[in-house]
Amino acid sequence: MKTETLTTYIALSMIGTGCAGPVSGPEDPTPETAPVLYIVSMMHAEESIAFHQNEATYERHASALEEQRALFAKHGARLDFGPDWTFIEGVKRWDPTQLTDHLAAGQGLHTHAHETQWDLANVNERLASVGVEGNSIANGGFLEEGPDGSNWMGYVSSLQDSAGTPLFSTAIGFKNPQTQIPDTSATCFRPSVDGDWDVHDPNGRMLYLGSNSSGVAGEGALDFETLRSWMDDRLANLDPDAMNTLYWHDSLHMYGQEQDAAARRARWEQEFDEYLDPLADAGLIQWATFQEMAAVCAD
Repeated sequence: MKTETLTTYIALSMIGTGCAGPVSGPEDPTPETAPVLYIVSMMHAEESIAFHQNEATYERHASALEEQRALFAKHGARLDFGPDWTFIEGVKRWDPTQLTDHLAAGQGLHTHAHETQWDLANVNERLASVGVEGNSIANGGFLEEGPDGSNWMGYVSSLQDSAGTPLFSTAIGFKNPQTQIPDTSATCFRPSVDGDWDVHDPNGRMLYLGSNSSGVAGEGALDFETLRSWMDDRLANLDPDAMNTLYWHDSLHMYGQEQDAAARRARWEQEFDEYLDPLADAGLIQWATFQEMAAVCAD
C-alpha cells in the first residue's frame, strides 16, 4: 500500500453458510440462522515514521498501541496490527517482545507494506525476526503484477519462502494507491489472479476479505461521526448466503501525542459503551482477528 496513510482498520465480517458465492439457504433467515457479524480493528504503523531511528518516537507510539489493545481487551474486542518495516526494526532494537506480547494478548498481526523500499516478503521476514513467524495475512502490493501478467493477487500469491512455500493465504484492504479509492466488495471470496482480481474463482488458492467501503476516494478511514449510520446500513443489507466483511482504518499516528490519544480513546469508550458492546451482547456482531476470519471462511 504505497501511498496509504498510517492507519487502523476495523474489519467486520458476517458469516452465513459459505465463504463466497451463492449457496442454499433460507430466503428469510430466522435469528437462529441469521449471519453473525465479526469485527476487528486494524491498525497500521507506516514506514514514513522513523521508528527505528528515534527511540522516543518509537516508545510513544508503542505505548499508544499497548493502551489501545488494553482498551479493546476490556471490551472483548480485537485489534489487528500491521507494522511496516520501520516499526518492526524499532521493536527489534528497543522492545523485542512488543509484537509477541500483542499476539499473546489474543490480538492479531498482519504483514503491511507500502513497498516503497521493501516488499511484502521482506516485511514478512522482518516480522519473523521478532518472533512473528508464519503470518499468512497480506496487505500491500496493490500496483504489482504477478507472474505471466497476472494481477496483484497473482503477485501476492506468488510470494514464497526459501523452501518454496507460499507466504500468504489471505489478502485484505485493497486501496488504489493512485486514486485512494478503496475496494467496495463486502464478502470473503477467492479472488481471481487473472483479469479482474475481484471476480470470484471457486478454485482460487487465496482468500480476500472485502472492506465493504463505498467506492469514494478517502472512504474507509475511521470517522466516528458516521460510524454508526454506516454500520447500521451494512447490518441491514447483509448477504445471508455469504461471509460478509467490513472494516475501516484508524491511524496509529492519531495516537502519537498523549492528549490526542486520550481524547480518541475516550471516544472509543463511548462507541463501545453506547453502540458496539450492545451489538455484541445482542449477538449481532462478534470480534475476531483477520486470521480467525480467514479460518471461518476457509472452513
